[in-house]
Amino acid sequence: MDTLEVLEGDSFQQSCIAQSSPPPLLRWQKDGSIVMDSSVSVSSPTPSMAIIIIPRVAKTHSGTYSCLASNQAGRVEESIVLTVNVPPEILPFGFPEEVTEGQLIQISCTANGDDPITLQWYKDDLPLMSSAKFIINKVDSKLSNLVLRGVVSEHSGKYACAAFSPVGEARYEKELRVKVEPQILPFAFPTEVEEGQLIQVSCAVTKGDDPLTLQWYKDGVPLISSNHFMINNVAPKLSLLLLSSVNANHTGTYSCLAFNPIGTAESSASLRVKVAPHILPFTFRDDVEAGQLVQVSCALSEGDEPMTLQWYKDDMPLISSPEYMISNVDTQLSLLLLRKVNDQHRAAPDILPLVLPEEVEEGQLIQMSCTVTKGDSPIIITWYKDSLPLHSSAEFLITNVDSKLSILLLRSVTANHRGSYVCEASNPAGTTRKSSVLNVKGIVN
Repeated sequence: MDTLEVLEGDSFQQSCIAQSSPPPLLRWQKDGSIVMDSSVSVSSPTPSMAIIIIPRVAKTHSGTYSCLASNQAGRVEESIVLTVNVPPEILPFGFPEEVTEGQLIQISCTANGDDPITLQWYKDDLPLMSSAKFIINKVDSKLSNLVLRGVVSEHSGKYACAAFSPVGEARYEKELRVKVEPQILPFAFPTEVEEGQLIQVSCAVTKGDDPLTLQWYKDGVPLISSNHFMINNVAPKLSLLLLSSVNANHTGTYSCLAFNPIGTAESSASLRVKVAPHILPFTFRDDVEAGQLVQVSCALSEGDEPMTLQWYKDDMPLISSPEYMISNVDTQLSLLLLRKVNDQHRAAPDILPLVLPEEVEEGQLIQMSCTVTKGDSPIIITWYKDSLPLHSSAEFLITNVDSKLSILLLRSVTANHRGSYVCEASNPAGTTRKSSVLNVKGIVN
């Protein structure tokens, strides 16, 4: 008995020819029964021929097909065994349209076809082995489950299941797209930040789907690039914030937010600018008379706590007394009250040192300056040489630029100019002197 193997879906055709007298009766049977299947066609183009045709064989068509020829003289039979082999076929599978990080995803690969069948999973054309990242559960030879627990962006890719058998193979593929929220690297400011420093922080997105938008905030208010807050978007996932010269106004909480269609990420840090005390200027009236009551205030415009205010007179600390009444209103305001002003309340002059070359030559031009750095008006400046007062002359030219600056000019130094020079500044509060010696080269005192 002949055997014929075909694949499911192929066609099958057999002819049966018999010659006799009288002509035979021809019939086709399947497994001993007359063929009654509507998908099977049996025809007799001539009295001596019978043809059986199956245009598209299926597994159910497998069996023994026999042709029987009979007449009054007898009966003969010829048979053929038809085996229909079914190659693997994988049922379609798919991923959810919206997959975000952290989800658990499971897909199943179900195969039809003749045993033995072997199933194999692939990612981006590389075979997968069961692991913590890719859990493969082979239920039986025709069913395998793939579990992705806590998906991340690295799980994105093309997944395929392939089925192999001795009569063929099949493959089905689907793409997984994991949508990733933004993630920002934390940033921080230095612990010690003083006024005037340059500070730069960066907002870096380590992962997240495009399109991404980065935005800086200060105390919850969006920042726009300006002279005070310079923002440089270096790349779609990197933004720099530059504070060129920090001051008290820069103190606050800074945040960087990253947005994409999937979600939002935020990183925040606080900036504390240490501010030195700044005192608002105060003055005394020029027309204060003896016996008057005078009050001045020492007010801080800015500065970090804790702060201490201290009054001084002529660089000596003042303590509250009947003569100098000090009232500390708070840590940023102190009042000084002078009940009855007298000369003791005034500030004596202070003079910069006189500076002369160690030795000068005859004929040189020499200039000395007497500069009063502080002291109450009226101030009188007097020049002395060897304890004798000087008056402006051709030999000693004195120019009083203002009440606090006097210049002594020696046009052409001679032996007569050598000696000790003194600048004296006096006001009702006191007198201050500075001196220097002029040596003329080649002349011995």
